[in-house]
Amino acid sequence: MALHPLEHCLEHLHLGVFLSDDSLLSTHISHVMEGLNSPHDVLNWSDCRQCMTGVVADVKRRELDASIIIGRRLKALKTIGWSSLVTGETGLTKVDQYINSDDTVEDASDEG
Repeated sequence: MALHPLEHCLEHLHLGVFLSDDSLLSTHISHVMEGLNSPHDVLNWSDCRQCMTGVVADVKRRELDASIIIGRRLKALKTIGWSSLVTGETGLTKVDQYINSDDTVEDASDEG
């Protein structure tokens, strides 16, 4: 793992990675081009009900799952942030509670 040298000292990490399906943004742009949304909504797509229906929970689960996996490798990590299309802001997850936990990723996802 590329972050191995930081395993015991890195406390906060932000990854500019979107964990949504790659089709989410192109689907939204299609809504705007077809006139289903007003042109000014092209940048406000996290408010688009057509795009967000059924997507938010899936993306948040991916963010939590990935956060836990990375958090268990980086023992000092307290928070991890993701670029998130579904919230319109940085998705921030506290991971320190899972690092020494016996919970599985599925257990943690059920809590969130």
